[in-house]
Amino acid sequence: MHYKIKECKIYGKRNPFLFLSGWAESNAKYVYIQDKKQVYYKMELLSNGCSSVSFSLRTPLAKNKMMHTYNVVCEDAQGNKETIYIIKYNVLKQLKNQDDTIIHTSNLRDVLAYQKWIETNEHRDAYSNLTYQPVFSLIIPVYNVERKYLVACLDSIRNQSYQNFEVCIADDASTNQETLQTLKEYEAKDARIHICYRKENGHISNASNSALAMVQGEFVAMMDNDDVLRPNALYEMAYALNQDQELDFIYSDEDKLDMSENRFDPQFKPDYAADKFYGSNYLCHFNVVRTSLMKEIGGFRVGYEGAQDYDLFLRIIEKTNRIYHIPKVLYHWRMLPGSTSTSATSKNYAAIAGKKALVSYFENKQTTVQVDIVLDTHYFVKYVVQGDDAIEILVDAKNFSAEDMNRLVATCKEQSYKKVSIIAFVKKNQSFANVICIPIKDSFVSTVNAYCIESTASHFVFVNEPITFSNFDALELMLGYSQQEEIGVVGGKVLYQNEVIGSSYALIDEKLLFLHPKANETDYGVYSTLLIPSNARVLEDSCFMISKKIVNQIKLDGNLVRADVFFDLHLQIYANRYRNVLLPAVEIETNTSSIVEAIDKRSLDKWIKMEINTDEDPFYSPNLSKVKAYTFRD
Repeated sequence: MHYKIKECKIYGKRNPFLFLSGWAESNAKYVYIQDKKQVYYKMELLSNGCSSVSFSLRTPLAKNKMMHTYNVVCEDAQGNKETIYIIKYNVLKQLKNQDDTIIHTSNLRDVLAYQKWIETNEHRDAYSNLTYQPVFSLIIPVYNVERKYLVACLDSIRNQSYQNFEVCIADDASTNQETLQTLKEYEAKDARIHICYRKENGHISNASNSALAMVQGEFVAMMDNDDVLRPNALYEMAYALNQDQELDFIYSDEDKLDMSENRFDPQFKPDYAADKFYGSNYLCHFNVVRTSLMKEIGGFRVGYEGAQDYDLFLRIIEKTNRIYHIPKVLYHWRMLPGSTSTSATSKNYAAIAGKKALVSYFENKQTTVQVDIVLDTHYFVKYVVQGDDAIEILVDAKNFSAEDMNRLVATCKEQSYKKVSIIAFVKKNQSFANVICIPIKDSFVSTVNAYCIESTASHFVFVNEPITFSNFDALELMLGYSQQEEIGVVGGKVLYQNEVIGSSYALIDEKLLFLHPKANETDYGVYSTLLIPSNARVLEDSCFMISKKIVNQIKLDGNLVRADVFFDLHLQIYANRYRNVLLPAVEIETNTSSIVEAIDKRSLDKWIKMEINTDEDPFYSPNLSKVKAYTFRD
């Protein structure tokens, strides 16, 4: 069988996962990743009428293996199998080859640093009187939980500074007498605690629905039977609703508790970011949802156990966009052996259920996607390209040599998506072979704006420095996203000598903060920002895609310094309610290593006049440093 492997990379060491792409003869029906003991991934290959069929897959591999061998196997329609490629993985070799100068700069896993942050930042706020005092109904499914954990959970609720609540507990036929006795004790102790004792064990979705059936409050809050609320958790939710009573879904930050009750691993979340949410359920805890909305969607669905919250939230965001984030740690997720907080892989069914929930969500939206489990409960949503939209690569060629342009031409020819042409905007006396050259007249910006209006292409890729694509499906992945009506800028991970030098920025304190300093190409990124898609206001400007419709709607601003033009374009697109998306699966190689952070005053004045917040960024937590990305704020 004829084949070609275009990309084969293994990311991670203790928890490795594979990125593999290539093509095989059109009679290939399936591709497998397997070793002698098990199949890790099976993918059906869909024929497109060509002599070959391409594949691009991502899959977790065997864990904690220092050395391992995997076979890539193709199977034809008659069931004949052939090993087309052998992958030999060696952790020690990978470590040896890694550049020692590339280090992680985040300190968010440093327990002592977190304790210091807590002491500095978590002081008790003065509570104001609230005009609107909604009733919160906390629903808790319970099953055989140890008394000490259940007591801690219920006491954390009863000790809330905001007392207008009820607790709706569904015991899922516990057999542990200690659990049952504790429930009866608290039921007798507090009239706000209502308990349904289920006669049969129905698992977490059925139990949660039994609790939901008892709800009388205006808002539902979800909690696990061994976790703990901060004393101000319900007050903060009520305060947010006093600022905006139309909110339907509110979520907060969270951290974890170890077996000794020590807090660690804070999850400082962004404001709602749809594409990040499609990649993982980062909303998680603590959250409240309008009761009428919960009941409208039918509560929790049976068959999605392990990802029942994720499925619920996906169905909620289909119904509302009134979502609000409170950037405070209000919930402590207890880390017990075997829980998903300890390791999502201890419940592999959670990853499978999460994928099922995503597939259902996009089917309801009538959007054709391929959902891959990237790692544990992290997913990559690939939008399947519709039609044959023309792509034009618009190159600012002022710093390009002939060799640079030849490499760009070659890398575009290798792409799986073929309806691509290259347009080079050139200076006087500058020309290149195999591309269309457009002389710059008054300025680069005015020439590009004029060209985009007349172009027959549907999507543009702006290239502002010499690049090549590392993966052969880069343009196909970007186009799938760019074809979505609500998506604006689509960018990738830009690499220089295996180090990430371009991805996304936070606009804070009137400057751009690069979010992934010193990351190497195999890093997952803090909060998985280099593992799964994420949202940002500003992306790296060396290579990105935008639809023609959006470019012609917003246009490049020639009144700004050239270095800020594309950053301004990204911000304007975001301000017009489009989502800008970073795709780490798209890897772009460059031969320059500059990182831009300073912004010209003219740009800042324009953004302030547009009422764009230049001090805080919705996709970068205010709990984090404004100087050193993804470290604790002083």
